[in-house]
Amino acid sequence: KTFTIPEGTVVAVGGTVVIGRKAEKADFANFWGVTNTTGMVYFNAKDKFPTINSGETYTITNAKGITQDGPTLVVSKYFNYQRKSLNGPASEESAWVSTSIKDGSKTLAGVATPGSTDLVAGASKLPVVVSEISDANGNGAYYFEFVELTVLSE
Repeated sequence: KTFTIPEGTVVAVGGTVVIGRKAEKADFANFWGVTNTTGMVYFNAKDKFPTINSGETYTITNAKGITQDGPTLVVSKYFNYQRKSLNGPASEESAWVSTSIKDGSKTLAGVATPGSTDLVAGASKLPVVVSEISDANGNGAYYFEFVELTVLSE
């Protein structure tokens, strides 16, 4: 599956793009406990992207089809992945912190940080990176699955 960011979308350096599976921005922010959406550009992918069922990877390409980042590590359902390092490829597990909610006794709310990143603008030659990927657990919670991109340079 693919998602194309609409032409004309402007994201400041250091800002994030969050692509939610099937939730409006206010519902998405409420589900994840996001209180500050400044600097976050949000898209509701209307159930077309992402689908986190295990086995997916994510790659960013520009308008010319040139890879900007990725593919990421292979993701699994019931996990949140946050990029911690830009040293090395996105496919390496060492580039990510992963948190499991597989046992169902906890949620990823409070773990996932959509719209917020610790990655530093200018810290990489990459202009934009996949910075967070998250499943969501609970009845009907798949609406809130997301992929986050962080803009590191113009």
